[in-house]
Amino acid sequence: GQMTNLYNSNPAKTFPYGPGRRPVTLKQLQARLDALLLVMKDCKGQTCVKPWQALHPKGDVESLTDALRQEFDNFYWKEQKKVTFEKCTLTYEPRFEGPTDFERYGGMSGGRATERSQALLEL
Repeated sequence: GQMTNLYNSNPAKTFPYGPGRRPVTLKQLQARLDALLLVMKDCKGQTCVKPWQALHPKGDVESLTDALRQEFDNFYWKEQKKVTFEKCTLTYEPRFEGPTDFERYGGMSGGRATERSQALLEL
């Protein structure tokens, strides 16, 4: 299939990706995908296989559609850290990457995609 660049779309446009094909905004979709990328960029073990469980350890989210529920908007927009890069280099240099840890939904302390991946799944 053909790829559609959603970012160049009208920001007010909605997409039928929410639960029950409920329309969601680009802002909602982008916030969830950014959090998913934050978890996946340094993941190991089961965190790579079940990244939504790392973000939602209680098991209430298993997919992007689940994560798009409106009750999670504040978590993804305001509480979750964002993927950033301080500098783009020709080689992999982690010191120029932004956060490697992420927030977990429900007021639980932050997770780390690398060192704590197994601990996240044991909760």
